[in-house]
Amino acid sequence: MANLVLVRWRDAAHWRNEQTQEDVDKAQPGDMETVGWLVGQNANRLVVASERVADCWRDVTAIPMEGVVEVVRLRARGKGKAEREADGRRQTLS
Repeated sequence: MANLVLVRWRDAAHWRNEQTQEDVDKAQPGDMETVGWLVGQNANRLVVASERVADCWRDVTAIPMEGVVEVVRLRARGKGKAEREADGRRQTLS
């Protein structure tokens, strides 16, 4: 069974309107967070899906490994509580 994860990653950002040089000098990639089932991973990409339907995955996101900042494994604890596990530490979420 796939693990439920929170992936924090950096992605390209795009602005449609005109940008001054000052704006351009301050431009940064976007900070992204994706939650889902970890369904694939190799040296180049991490693949997360939001739903499982029969033997298929739906709403699949492929994230370049170069942009991955953190992967946090999430585990259900029952009665509306979840637990996150990162860097060997556990934290209960409400």
